Amino acid sequence: MRQRCRQRILQPIPVPSLKLLLLLMPAVVHFSCGSQNREQTGVLPSPVELLPYSAFALDFPQSEFVQAKGLCMDENAIFISEQEGNWIKQYDHAGKQVDVFGGTGGGPGEFDSLTHLQERDGLLFALDYSHYINVFDDQKAFVDKVFLSSTVVETRFAVDEAMNIYIATPISTYPISVYDLNGSFKRGFGARLGDRPEEVQRLNDNARFLFLNKAGNLVSISRSKAHVEIYSREGELLHERQLQYTRRFRPFFNKVEDFYSQNPQKWSRSTFQAVVDAVLIDDKLLVLHVGETLNPDWDALMIIDVAGDHIGEPKDYVLKGKDGGKITSRLMTGMDDLLLIYDSRLNWIFRFRLPPSLFKGKTTE
Repeated sequence: MRQRCRQRILQPIPVPSLKLLLLLMPAVVHFSCGSQNREQTGVLPSPVELLPYSAFALDFPQSEFVQAKGLCMDENAIFISEQEGNWIKQYDHAGKQVDVFGGTGGGPGEFDSLTHLQERDGLLFALDYSHYINVFDDQKAFVDKVFLSSTVVETRFAVDEAMNIYIATPISTYPISVYDLNGSFKRGFGARLGDRPEEVQRLNDNARFLFLNKAGNLVSISRSKAHVEIYSREGELLHERQLQYTRRFRPFFNKVEDFYSQNPQKWSRSTFQAVVDAVLIDDKLLVLHVGETLNPDWDALMIIDVAGDHIGEPKDYVLKGKDGGKITSRLMTGMDDLLLIYDSRLNWIFRFRLPPSLFKGKTTE
């Protein structure tokens, strides 16, 4: 733009108009060359779009309800928890189903209401809404059932190298609790969020997606307030930040907030939530914060650096589905620069490449 401006200046100028042009030059330059700064005047640039490079269909029964409740992966496999029969289905990275285990019941490795999954050092941890975790080994054989003494919700949980389990306990004394593999409570911490009196609102405010970064600190983001916190493992709050949604999303979010403040009886029947899912990849916190229930036009992804005790500036991206169309995102997982998104409308998994600049140019085949 500046080059075009200079070219205009260097063109032959009729002498009678030279004085007038010099007087008008500041306004001309501000109008023609300063348009790139329009974001400061309220015109937002288009967000960066992420398009999938491949996809595969899941072998799930046909249903009008969301089928997958949990999604995780390692170097060899992709694991998905299926709501209909409480099954955990294993796929290879080509999208071929290779194993099914779990099921409904009270026996070893069975579930009442299977939700999220977490892989750690060859072990697969599967959370049940009924306050326990089934643990499976790298051959997917049942290892143990860990009973938790507190009420939990279906948010992501974290497991450290000592196999301590960090989990959201939003209606207990502590919003975040730590258990060992025997199910024994070790400690609790976390600040309560939100100022509404309704129990369901406090629960959603204090329900966390939890992750451990490379420094060993616990990264937490609340479900309905998008409040990011970093704690030491002992529970000391190191840093916190309230995320500010983009101006595209903010007006819609305010409308929903106003509606439920005026109609609190409808909140408990709502699927509205600010953070749909989150995942930590290479000290980058990926936050899926707009789903079909929030905005029918686009699904948004924030990527935030959370290395050490630092919380960086969010970068906004837009997720696109097949042929650049709509994607009804509900779950995600990833590793290196590979991101997997579950589309609950199609029962498909979409594969995305994350921007190389965020992940030091890593490539996952």
